[in-house]
Amino acid sequence: MMKYLMSLALFTMIPVASVAQASSWYLISSHHREFIMKACTEYIGVPYGTDNISDLNWLRWQDCRETMADALVHTSPVIR
Repeated sequence: MMKYLMSLALFTMIPVASVAQASSWYLISSHHREFIMKACTEYIGVPYGTDNISDLNWLRWQDCRETMADALVHTSPVIR
């Protein structure tokens, strides 16, 4: 009986991987994506379409993009 209790105790200590959520970015139309890309580029202060972007600005841009897409998805019941 003790062997089974020890096994149960060990299994309950193993962390379970969280399930990844789908990005709201893929739930919006291409028109909305284009607008969000331009708005976030302007927000972080780099020219639209540039390849010369720092790692920090890239992370800021991605965060802006996801935040705006989430806001759009969660405030609009039907997005066309």
